[in-house]
Amino acid sequence: MKTGIIYFSLTGNTEKVAQRIGEKLEAEGKEVEKIALCEEKNHSFLGNALRALFRIKGKIKETTFNPKDYETFFFGTPVWAGSPAPALLNYLERCQGLQGKEVCLFVTYGSGLGKGRAIRILERIIEKKGGRVTQKLAVQEKMVAKETLVWK
Repeated sequence: MKTGIIYFSLTGNTEKVAQRIGEKLEAEGKEVEKIALCEEKNHSFLGNALRALFRIKGKIKETTFNPKDYETFFFGTPVWAGSPAPALLNYLERCQGLQGKEVCLFVTYGSGLGKGRAIRILERIIEKKGGRVTQKLAVQEKMVAKETLVWK
């Protein structure tokens, strides 16, 4: 079975972390598929932060990704206003097939305020869908820029 890395990235930081996680898993011999979520309409950073704060789910472009084909999932998002990105919230709301699956969460952030809250929001959604959150990773923007991400 495959591992799915599903993420939303506006500035590229979350995408870089997704790439590094994928490289590490592939080096361990795992089959990995990365799926970048795209919103139907582009919003500014401030617009995204306000939508995240009020948990307004962003409309995302459809994907051909079927969660039932995967054994493990990694879900990634930037932290905006202490919340996950609206695109990922929308995806998770509609996502079927997480029952009994292992889920790892990763977030990228600037200041650090709200990263724990964003992870807890995602964790509650995953658990309501029947998934098991087994790992959580928070990566500060400056660490992504320095390429100092360490995955054990």
